[in-house]
Amino acid sequence: MNSLKSLISLLILTVAPIYAFSQTYSLVTSTNTYNPLSNATLMDESSPDTLLGFPVYRAIPIGFTFTFQGMDFDSVRVGEDGYVNFAESDTSRFWISVYDCDMQDFQNDPLLSPILYTTEGNVGNRIFKVEYRNFGFNGDPESDDYANAQLWLYESCNAFEVRIGTSSINSAVFWAGYDAPVIGYGNYTPFAVMYLQGDPAAPVLQSGFDTLLDSPPAVNTNYNFSSCNTGTYDLDASPDFVLYPNPSNGDVYIHSNGTGWTYYRVLNELGQIVLAGELSFNTSEIFFNLPKAGLYFIQLRDSNGQLHSGKLIRL
Repeated sequence: MNSLKSLISLLILTVAPIYAFSQTYSLVTSTNTYNPLSNATLMDESSPDTLLGFPVYRAIPIGFTFTFQGMDFDSVRVGEDGYVNFAESDTSRFWISVYDCDMQDFQNDPLLSPILYTTEGNVGNRIFKVEYRNFGFNGDPESDDYANAQLWLYESCNAFEVRIGTSSINSAVFWAGYDAPVIGYGNYTPFAVMYLQGDPAAPVLQSGFDTLLDSPPAVNTNYNFSSCNTGTYDLDASPDFVLYPNPSNGDVYIHSNGTGWTYYRVLNELGQIVLAGELSFNTSEIFFNLPKAGLYFIQLRDSNGQLHSGKLIRL
C-alpha cells in the first residue's frame, strides 16, 4: 500500500507549505484503557475508491454533522495507511493521521485485520469511532508486527481523539526511516500539516514533519484535539464547580452545577500523572483519593470541551 507520506513528499517538492488552519486545536495527552470496539459495523474492504491516486474506502456515515477546518461533513473515507480522509464531492479536503505508516492487512488477510466503525451516544453528545484492528506493515520482513488504533470524532465541540491500542513492532516498519507513526492532521489546499513531535508520552503539536514522535506511543495513550477553547479555566474561581475539602486528608470531591466532564487527571509536583479516568458526559460529581501528602494539580475537560485546572493539597 502507498503511504500518505508519498503524497506529502510530492507536495513539499512542488509547493512551498503554508501553515494556516481555520481551526486550531489544544492537545491533551492522557492514559485511559483501550477497549476494542464492540457491536460495530465491519467495513467493506473489497473495492476501495481512489482519491489523488491513493486507495481509500467508500464514504462511511459519521452519524452526525462534524465540522472540521470550517467545513461540515457527514461521512469520512478511511485510508489504507492509517489516516481518515474528509472529502467533498470526491475532492479531498483534509485528513487526520490516526496511525499513518505503510500498513497492510495482517499476513495479507483482511479477516485478521478488520476496520470497524460505530456511532454511540445521544443527540448532541454522539461519538463516531473507527478502529484499525491488528493491522500489519508493508515493511515488516517477518510479517508478524501489528498495531491497533482508534479515531473518535465528538459531536460535542467537534473535538477528535486518537487512541492507541496494543502493538508488537520489532522491525523498522515506519516510512522514511522514522521511529513512529505520524499522528496529527492536515489540509490539502492550501497544504498544511500539524503533527505530534517529541516524546510520545508528552508530545507537542507543531507544523511540519521534519521531526516526529521519538518512538511509537505506548498502549492506552490518548491524544485529544479540541478546538472549543484553548484557554484553561481555574476551578477555584468558577462558581459552577466546588472542590472540597482542600487541603484534604486524602479523599477529594469535585461537584459541578450542571456541567458534565469527559475525563480527569491528577498530576504531582513533578508533572507525573498519578490518577486519571474517563467520565460520562452527565457526570456531576467525582470522588478520588490522593495517595500521599503533597501538592497536586487536577485537570478536567468538561462536556463543552473546555479545560479546567486547580491545585490540591494532601496533608
